[in-house]
Amino acid sequence: MANQIAHHYINHIVVDLNRHRVLSIYRYSNKKLPILPLQFPLGMMLREAIMIRGIKFASVPVRDQEKALQFYTKKLGFEIVTDQPFGDQRWIELSIPGAESQLVLFTPPGHETHIGGFQPIVFWTDDIDKTYAELNGRGVQFTSLPKKEPWGTSSIFTDEDGNQFVLSSR
Repeated sequence: MANQIAHHYINHIVVDLNRHRVLSIYRYSNKKLPILPLQFPLGMMLREAIMIRGIKFASVPVRDQEKALQFYTKKLGFEIVTDQPFGDQRWIELSIPGAESQLVLFTPPGHETHIGGFQPIVFWTDDIDKTYAELNGRGVQFTSLPKKEPWGTSSIFTDEDGNQFVLSSR
């Protein structure tokens, strides 16, 4: 079988970046004939190789995962993606309908003191007044009414553990 495989002896390799930002690699055999070039859009290569593409999930520290799960699914309308044992806790991933990022209800060991404070997560909505009224009607506690600012409108709500989040216009 080995003697049936054609071998190309590469003498030269030429790398060319054209004005369309396409990287072409030309390989020349010992017969001075080019072997089909390999072409890569440079932007795609960089994005795939080194660029951060988004936030997969953010974690919210909670005391009682079952109670928190009920709040985030029943009151906020999030959906369960994963709910499985994870050490002494559960790993609970929730999706926000229409969003790519997810929320995890999990408290890393030693981070219990982070429960109940202001969380560095901002949720957005297309219509903050309507969302405020809907969530308030479901029993979500708000610490501030929607307030219009030059940059947009925002409000602050809390979950069952006292974690505070900003709800903002996009």
